[in-house]
Amino acid sequence: MYNVTVHSTCRMYNGFVLYDAGAVMTTNTKTPLHRDVVVDRALVLAEAEGLHAVTIRRLAQAFDVTPMALYWHFRKKDDLLSALGQRLIEQIEIPEPTPSPWSQQLHALLMAVLAGLRGHPATAALVAPEIMSCERGLDLTERALDLLAQGGFAPETAANLAHRALQSIIILVTDAPGAEIAVSPEELDAHQRAKRAALASLSPARYPRIVEAALWFTSCDDEDAYFAFGIDLLVAGVVALSTHGV
Repeated sequence: MYNVTVHSTCRMYNGFVLYDAGAVMTTNTKTPLHRDVVVDRALVLAEAEGLHAVTIRRLAQAFDVTPMALYWHFRKKDDLLSALGQRLIEQIEIPEPTPSPWSQQLHALLMAVLAGLRGHPATAALVAPEIMSCERGLDLTERALDLLAQGGFAPETAANLAHRALQSIIILVTDAPGAEIAVSPEELDAHQRAKRAALASLSPARYPRIVEAALWFTSCDDEDAYFAFGIDLLVAGVVALSTHGV
């Protein structure tokens, strides 16, 4: 199995979703073809055009090299995808322990995970299979399990809750309003208006609540509130199952 080197450096990426797809392929051929450089370019390409666009051949074209030059770093696409997942994990800033109740610390931890994945709807799902394969992921998992233990959960239940929490955050990111890949703002607006019109045209006698909520099913005016509500709901569910209270 190809060994993926774990890097401790945390890198933040701004505006990936807003990158122009054409700009992704513009490159300086003098840029050193280091592993990190390739991963950076692959992340930008994935968020601009989707994971299907991330291929060894496409990246080789971007760097004006032969595919063999990239095989030195990645034997196959799966190795590259693994590196992308680990890169996202590396940029999660794990909060330091505080005297606050375990539930508040858990909330802060999950918000940190969300902050690391937010803005990466095309690649967020790559985190799940890599979370236990790199140092940052192991530290993150250990912290989550310790907080859940403080909440009175047995190891089996804590492991299940930690897994479900990660999956829930990934879904929050990948299904966020406006998270469609390679879609212009105009196309996104048209798509949302069409969905809204379809729901609003339903029979108000048979589906009064759906018609009433059509706007909120198809748009989101406050993304911060959208994400915060998702984490609040998740933590509230965990606290409700705890035998130790908040």
